[in-house]
Amino acid sequence: MPVSLLYYKDPSLGLTPHVRSPCAKVVAAMQGLGATGAAQSKDCSFPAGSVAGAPLRVSWFLVILFLSQLVDAVNQHQWPLWVRLAFVTGNELLLLGTVLCHEMGHGTMARRCGGTIAEVLLWPFGGICFTTRAQGRGPREKLVDDLYIVAAGPATHFPQSGVWLALLAAFAAAMSHVQMPPAWKYLVPFGAVPSPCLDANWPGPGRPERVEPPAPDPSTRRPVGAMLGEEELICTGCKDPYHSSTGCLCAPGEENWVPKEPKPEKVEKEKKEARAATPRCSCGEMRVRASKAPDRLLPCDCGAEACDAP
Repeated sequence: MPVSLLYYKDPSLGLTPHVRSPCAKVVAAMQGLGATGAAQSKDCSFPAGSVAGAPLRVSWFLVILFLSQLVDAVNQHQWPLWVRLAFVTGNELLLLGTVLCHEMGHGTMARRCGGTIAEVLLWPFGGICFTTRAQGRGPREKLVDDLYIVAAGPATHFPQSGVWLALLAAFAAAMSHVQMPPAWKYLVPFGAVPSPCLDANWPGPGRPERVEPPAPDPSTRRPVGAMLGEEELICTGCKDPYHSSTGCLCAPGEENWVPKEPKPEKVEKEKKEARAATPRCSCGEMRVRASKAPDRLLPCDCGAEACDAP
């Protein structure tokens, strides 16, 4: 969000904000948000270097939010700890990188229009780029400059989309040994629910038919269902025993995943259950079934008369 320092000044300087727009309420609201961001930039943030010559500051509230997400990830148990921490950290870096590119789009256009970048603030609500305007500009020139500066931020997302597509393609190639949905699923807005009206209980004509996707070929890829419920698998490369739809980061290949060896406690429990289900004599010896007559039990070494009937 670009904030012009000609429209908003720090209250400590003794200057009051003024409005030069017919939409006075909207402008006043934006100035209020800019004032809040300016106050946080001054009192509740720390310097984090510079980007393209522009000072960068990060709000302490953003750090607190990130730490709370890390705590939530540690308390979960569906994934290994390093995967959960890497997932949260990666999401935060992607978010901050995207917001920073967006704000630098505003600032770069402000520089091209003759202004400067005072500083860039990253906070929980996104980011704020504080800029100054060139002197000696007329009302029409100021309006055109504002339009360019406002549009430059969202325009940075067009080249970013190509980068995200390349990353998705690389991730899909690295995880080719795991059955995953197409990457386009995450690029379609509201793709999971096309419309609130398309509910499973919606009767009447005109309801579109659901087309089930073809089943994956089990000879080429490991189905996710097997990893989630049918059996527990372990990777032969990194020995990473967990259920997930993304597998591990080892080299792709069907032979990477093998059934995990059961725990010793589980093996001992199964042996006890098998011994409990085996017919026994009153002397405690196990009785075996005859090979030619499975329904008949053979006596033990204590003698046929001492053996009880099953």
